Amino acid sequence: MFDFKVWLRSFAAAWELLLDFPLPSFGKRRRASAPPPPFAVLCFFPVIGALAGVLAAFLGGFVAGVSNRIAGALLFGALALAFSELKDSGRGTSMLCTWFLARLRGQTLGAVLPHLRANRDVYADPTAQMALVVLLVVRYLLFFLLGGWGGRFWFAGVLIASFALQGDLAACGGTGGAPPLLAVTPEQRRYHWILAAVLLAALMVPFFPLAAVATGAITWILAGAYARMMERECGGMDPDAITMAGTLAEWIALVIGILWAIRL
Repeated sequence: MFDFKVWLRSFAAAWELLLDFPLPSFGKRRRASAPPPPFAVLCFFPVIGALAGVLAAFLGGFVAGVSNRIAGALLFGALALAFSELKDSGRGTSMLCTWFLARLRGQTLGAVLPHLRANRDVYADPTAQMALVVLLVVRYLLFFLLGGWGGRFWFAGVLIASFALQGDLAACGGTGGAPPLLAVTPEQRRYHWILAAVLLAALMVPFFPLAAVATGAITWILAGAYARMMERECGGMDPDAITMAGTLAEWIALVIGILWAIRL
């Protein structure tokens, strides 16, 4: 039997795992109630990505409608970049930067991955500060190109891929034998991927067919490879590593969408 309150709590739980934007009323109700089913929470990961991406695309379209193409692309780039960074308080970008710099300095993955959060103070290093600025500027330029070539709606595909990947990784066992963030069965994980594929196909294939197929396939492959790497190097999944993987997926999906939009 469908229970709207359970699904509402599941939506709130998925939102809190994915986004740093608060849902105060949902949070109070959820704390006073039984925890929602993990599978229901998992299903909302790609759904929230689709909703957030579609909303951002419509806002970008409205901005472009009341201005010229270049101004619209500039404003869409700012909007998309702000959302991408604020949704996780910049953790994804900072951890990617930390990871890449540590690898350049010869540190092993096993030494870096378990301490991503602790290593975020690396930004006291001028090289790290420059790397962060470069990443943000490049990301803004990519969003600008996406908006300028009429690909604003692809932002929904970017978030569906990113959030679906994070949902799958949240179902992996934690480091040191800790339980997963979302304890679901392998069959339920497959259903989650099916839901993400349906959303990606329904929303993106009519406009970005090859980009949607490529992004879906690469995201699925990345999820498996990333989970195996974390198991091998760190003994399990870490919440910060999940956020970093989501940011990496966003970069990949963004590049794929731009290549399709400008037909390179």
